[in-house]
Amino acid sequence: GPEDPQIPEECYKDSLAIVLDCAEKGRISNRFIGAAREMICIDHHIEEEPFGDISLVEPAKSSACEIVVDWYRMLQDRLILNKDAATYLYAGMVTDSGRFRFDSTTGETLRDAALLLDKGVETEPLYANLYMEDFDILKYQSYAYQQMKRTENGVAYLFVDMNMREEFHLTPEQASNSVNLMDSIKGSLIWLAFIEYPKFIRVRLRSRFVEIRKLAAEYDGVKVPEFAENLDGLKYLEGKEMDYINKTANAATREAHMAGGVPVLEVVMPNIDERSLGGLIYFFEMSCALSGFTLGVNPFNQPGVEAYKNRMFELLGKPGYEK
Repeated sequence: GPEDPQIPEECYKDSLAIVLDCAEKGRISNRFIGAAREMICIDHHIEEEPFGDISLVEPAKSSACEIVVDWYRMLQDRLILNKDAATYLYAGMVTDSGRFRFDSTTGETLRDAALLLDKGVETEPLYANLYMEDFDILKYQSYAYQQMKRTENGVAYLFVDMNMREEFHLTPEQASNSVNLMDSIKGSLIWLAFIEYPKFIRVRLRSRFVEIRKLAAEYDGVKVPEFAENLDGLKYLEGKEMDYINKTANAATREAHMAGGVPVLEVVMPNIDERSLGGLIYFFEMSCALSGFTLGVNPFNQPGVEAYKNRMFELLGKPGYEK
């Protein structure tokens, strides 16, 4: 991130980049990551759009750090894990599992944690650094508790607007962490924080005992219906969302082109608005023109279009187009 010492961009060329705990390419904090030759993604969140050359995604794990420790446990005869590395991995497991309280915590999770503790992790200073708060943050939390609301069905929510962020000097991370202020409300199994940004509102959703992903899928996304017979040979797609199928087809096409030595260009729109759409259309128009000139074809000539128009006018009886 920006708080860490920055490595020069040229060091990334011809390198292998390993991205952890990030399901979207746009959320990677390192702006030079695109210069790497290859990328490996390790995550316990399902990727919205696969972006690594290799992706290791295990949604059942409590954290990305647990996946890394699993790898070390399998290959520890060939790998080295010192005290500092063990401390960082343990911190990642503790924070992402809610101090081992979330339902994703399993016996394997705790066995991995025990392995790290055996490497000399000092828990007291670690917890002190993780959970001690600045006085100003505690004042914000006091204010936020007063702003929380709850629906008649017990869903707790908090709206963190730009004025609150400016008044309490909240970083984006501190504002996003506001969702954790509601995790211990008795009777609230689901809670949300709405974080206002200059051009959008980010929603952070959490739950207790309720599988959020299944709940979201019930009200969003078009799924392939179930049929008794496999008449078209596509029964294996039953229950899958069309959005997931489309993204999988996109990833497979990209991988097939790359494996065959065909260059692949991926265009990502920063926003879905008038300016971005206009820029996308202009991009394709310019690409078409340059491709035509490169191939020796006049991109602004349209003999096929003129031929059909002339024939259409002739059939419709437009004066001057008779044979």
